[in-house]
Amino acid sequence: MVQVRSGDNFAFPLEDLLSQISQRTRLIAVANPNNPTGAAVACEVLLQVARAVPMAAVLVDEAYFEFHGETILKSPERPLNLFVARTFSKAYGLAGLRIGFLAGDAGQIKVVRRIASPYNVNAFALAALPEALRDQQYVECYVADVQRGRGVLEDELKTLGLHYWPSRANFVLVRVGTAHVEFIQALRTRGILVRARHTDPGCDGCVRLTVRDTGVGLGGQNMDKSFDSFYTTKSGGMGIGLSVSRAIIERHRGRLWAEHHDGPGATFAFSIPGGPEGVAHEAPAT
Repeated sequence: MVQVRSGDNFAFPLEDLLSQISQRTRLIAVANPNNPTGAAVACEVLLQVARAVPMAAVLVDEAYFEFHGETILKSPERPLNLFVARTFSKAYGLAGLRIGFLAGDAGQIKVVRRIASPYNVNAFALAALPEALRDQQYVECYVADVQRGRGVLEDELKTLGLHYWPSRANFVLVRVGTAHVEFIQALRTRGILVRARHTDPGCDGCVRLTVRDTGVGLGGQNMDKSFDSFYTTKSGGMGIGLSVSRAIIERHRGRLWAEHHDGPGATFAFSIPGGPEGVAHEAPAT
């Protein structure tokens, strides 16, 4: 397996990725926005990648499209080898139903359907999806609330002098530092599950904070009680973690929640064996 890591400050490694392309390349996949950084790649860059490999498929995973607001699907010069994947697990809240779609050239999709399982979507998902699609007002309000909350959270982190990566998704990656383990464990004991990302490439001391609308999840009062106890029992040793906690609770109450999400790391693209015919270049999807 040949890996293509992201560049400095998690910049998309365009040149490095292009240099790995060969006649054996069969697939290039890019998550846009990326997880866990929330960074987005310009559509023109993705088109450049697709044009560079006319003999291979290029898959753009737009799982967080609603929070980003930009899509390559609207590009009038979209190559035939470009595919876009979407999920209803994020903004639509249907994660447990495992449903999404793949968009691309009609002729290419016809070929894909030949190898797709005839039972790749369950009956419960098919029954729930039409109702979810009809309630666009809820989706729009939810996304707008998350986007506002994301901005408030980033402003708070900036005020505290913490390094974070501007996000186009529904989460923010922040470097807490050496106290990240104790910070995560202390919040977990009080029902606040912050996602650890310190084992991902380039993410030493980092945690991922997911932003959710204020009307759902842990309420501000419960969080205040949790952190009042947190401050009482952990008055020393937490350092920067305590500062983050107080700022978030006082000015961002009710917006943080945690998710059990076994997502991949911060690498934008990597190569995997693609069978006897060659290799497939791929990136984390969610």
